[in-house]
Amino acid sequence: MTKSSGWAGAAVVAAAFLVAGGVAFAQVTLPVPPPAVTPEATALAPVTFTSQQVSAGRGLYGNSCAGCHGPLLQGLDASPPLVGDTFAHWAAGPVSALYEFILTRMPLDSPGSLQPRQALGLTAYLLMQNGFVAGDVPLPDDPAAMALLGLRQ
Repeated sequence: MTKSSGWAGAAVVAAAFLVAGGVAFAQVTLPVPPPAVTPEATALAPVTFTSQQVSAGRGLYGNSCAGCHGPLLQGLDASPPLVGDTFAHWAAGPVSALYEFILTRMPLDSPGSLQPRQALGLTAYLLMQNGFVAGDVPLPDDPAAMALLGLRQ
């Protein structure tokens, strides 16, 4: 038997093994890549908003949102609370996600009817109600700029 015919025989045996049990073999020997690391919340600048934006949002909340979410943002019937643990999932990404949700999906009985300034005020109001502190720098009205800001305290 020559060296080349030995390799050919080994290749046939290896191919038969792979066909018969290749799935188990591949799972054992192939490394699983780690999940993609996204800098999402850690790379974002802290969110900023002003007390004027909060005031605008507070009035709108009372008129347009409290009927479903409750006067204390506690949630009513099928509408979720807007404070506490149910709000915490927004902290995983940029504040623009919250803003876009409010702008495009609220109020439930008339989604997309809010003006951008109204959604901006509501966003600021919800932030304040969840422990964020108003400052001197307004929440930007440009969604691209807002996408650079994260919900970190």
